[in-house]
Amino acid sequence: MTELAWRLIPNRRHLLERLAQMPPRWKGPLLERIARVGLDVAHYDPTDELPTNLALDGPIVWIPIQAGRVYFFGNPARRFNEDSTLRLCHALLADAGAFVDIGAHIGLYLWSLLRFFGPERTGYYFEPHPQLFSLLQANSARLTQHLKGFAAAVDDHDGFTDFYVDTDDWSMSTVVKDPRSRHQYGRLRVPCVRFDSFAREMKLRDALVKADIEGGEAHVLDGVASSGEAVLDLVCEVLEDAFQSGFVSEAAKSLQADAYLIGDGWLSPSASISRWHRTDRNWLFTRRPRSVLESVIRKNGLHIAQSR
Repeated sequence: MTELAWRLIPNRRHLLERLAQMPPRWKGPLLERIARVGLDVAHYDPTDELPTNLALDGPIVWIPIQAGRVYFFGNPARRFNEDSTLRLCHALLADAGAFVDIGAHIGLYLWSLLRFFGPERTGYYFEPHPQLFSLLQANSARLTQHLKGFAAAVDDHDGFTDFYVDTDDWSMSTVVKDPRSRHQYGRLRVPCVRFDSFAREMKLRDALVKADIEGGEAHVLDGVASSGEAVLDLVCEVLEDAFQSGFVSEAAKSLQADAYLIGDGWLSPSASISRWHRTDRNWLFTRRPRSVLESVIRKNGLHIAQSR
C-alpha cells in the first residue's frame, strides 16, 4: 500500500490497530511492509502503544511501537528462531510445577504460555529494565492474577548489581557488558537475587526455567544448580563466548542434567554438537530421562535427533 493510499484512509490508527490484531497466519513480511508506510503516515510517537497478539494463539497485549514492526505485524517467534523453543516450553510446562522467565523482555514466552498459569501453577518473571518491567506489569494486571513479577536481575549474589541498558536495542540489555560491542549503554544499579534464594522463598519444585540474559549465563548457573529439586528443566540461550568456554558441558554437569540443542522441530544431544550457530542457540538442560522427554515433546511435534 502506497503512502498516498494510506493518506486517503480517514482513520489510519484504527486500521493499524486492526492489522496488529490479525490472526497469526496473516502476520509476516508482507504485512510488515504494508504497515511500515502506515506507521510513518500516522505520525506515532515511539512510546505510543498498539494492541497485538504477537502472532501467537494467545491474548492481546499492548506494547510500544519502539519495540519494532515485527511484534505487531510480523511473526517474532519465527523471526528470532524461538518457534521450536516455545513449542518445547508448551510441552514441558504441562507437567511442571511453575514457570520462571529470567529476562522476560516484552513477554513473548509469558503470553504464549498464559493458559498454563492458575492456582496450581504460578508464573514468575524477572526483568530489570524499568520500561520493560512496567510494560509487563501493566499487561499482566489486565490478563491474570497468576503472574508475579520482579524488577530485578538474577545474578550470582543477593543485593544489587550493575545493569547495562542497551540504548540501541533494549532486548540486548545485560548484567555483563561486552567490551567489543558497538552499542551504546547506560548503566543502572538494580536489585538482584541468586536463583536458589528466590527458589527457597517461593518454595519452587519441578519448575521450568527460561533464561535469556544476553551473556549472563554463568551468572545464574550456580544458583540454579544449588536450588535442589526446584528446577526440572532449564531452557537457556547460550551465546558464542559461553559456548566456546564450555558452558554447556559445565551446566549439564552442575545441574546433573542432559543437554540438548533446540533446533527446528528437533532436540540434538550435546555430544553431537561441536559448533555454535547464531540461529540455533537455545539449549535445554533437563533432569527428565530421555524416554520420558521423548514422550512429552512428541505431542508438540518435536523429536530427539540421533547422536552422530
